Amino acid sequence: AFKTLQTEKADTIAAELGHKTPAAQTEACLKCHASGFDVDKALLGEKFKIEDGVQCETCHGAGSNYKSLKVMKNRQDAIANGLVVHEKNDVFCTSCHNAESPTHVDFKFDEMWEKIKHPTPKTN
Repeated sequence: AFKTLQTEKADTIAAELGHKTPAAQTEACLKCHASGFDVDKALLGEKFKIEDGVQCETCHGAGSNYKSLKVMKNRQDAIANGLVVHEKNDVFCTSCHNAESPTHVDFKFDEMWEKIKHPTPKTN
C-alpha cells in the first residue's frame, strides 16, 4: 500500500485534494497506506520501516507480547497479551476501503477476506 503513495499519480491526487506534501508524507494518505506513521518513533522497533506499508500491527496491534506461537495457540492468552481481535472485520476493513478514498474501487469484502484471512494456529 505504501508503494502506491510513491508515484506521480498519488502526488497529483494529494495535490488535487489540497495537500502541500507528497502523498508518501501526507497524513490523510498514510492513515490507510502505512502502519505506525502516527506513533512515537521511540516506540517502534529497530526493524520497523514505514516503507513496509500496512503491516500486522495495523489490524492486530503491537505484537511483541503475543507473537510467539506458544501464546498465539491460546486465543485468550493472546488477547490478554495485546492481540487486537475485531468482532466485525468488514467494518474494520472498510474504515479504509470505502468511498471516501479518492481512488476507491468496489470493495468486495468476502472475496478479499478469503485471500487474507489467517485463523489462529490450531493447538496440538
